[in-house]
Amino acid sequence: MILRHFDPARWRTARAPRPLLFTWNATPRPVDGGMPEPAAAVFAEALSSIGPVVYAAEEPAGALQEAGRAVIRRGLRRLSLPLVCAHSVPRLLPAFESAAWAMGAQWLVVLDAAEPASPAAPILEALHQDWKLADRWPAGVAVIVQAAVDGDGAACFSATQAVDEDLLRALADAARASAIELRIAAEGPCG
Repeated sequence: MILRHFDPARWRTARAPRPLLFTWNATPRPVDGGMPEPAAAVFAEALSSIGPVVYAAEEPAGALQEAGRAVIRRGLRRLSLPLVCAHSVPRLLPAFESAAWAMGAQWLVVLDAAEPASPAAPILEALHQDWKLADRWPAGVAVIVQAAVDGDGAACFSATQAVDEDLLRALADAARASAIELRIAAEGPCG
């Protein structure tokens, strides 16, 4: 389900104009298990269609090619974590399987496909440090995704209304291809 209006305090997400919340219903309902695999596949497909997605990986990055490092705050600790630049669904799925996602402590930066060389490390470092969006939208970034409370949703913030519509279209296309029902609501029961 996509909610166009939701309570950021309830979902423990940043505040911004035009937020979208991607959430799901799964049976059995995972307890703080993060994003279910079918939802993750749809979401990864949609985000990957917008542009490369950069995120801080859990140590070690393993088979994922490191695209730099960022100093990320997790609780009271500061960690130097590898950054992954995902150009495909298989490279992006580990972001949703991480402990950071399940704890609502993960941010993803979707680069504008026309400007893939944007430096994502300082953007991710600021998001993790300040736990809010910057006052000025970062150049070369199409979408910023924040894991919602307990990883039970994904708040999507975008550069423009046009990018919002591109993301909604990409989500609808990926859901249809996976035979998953996707509903878009002004505000839902979890709002």
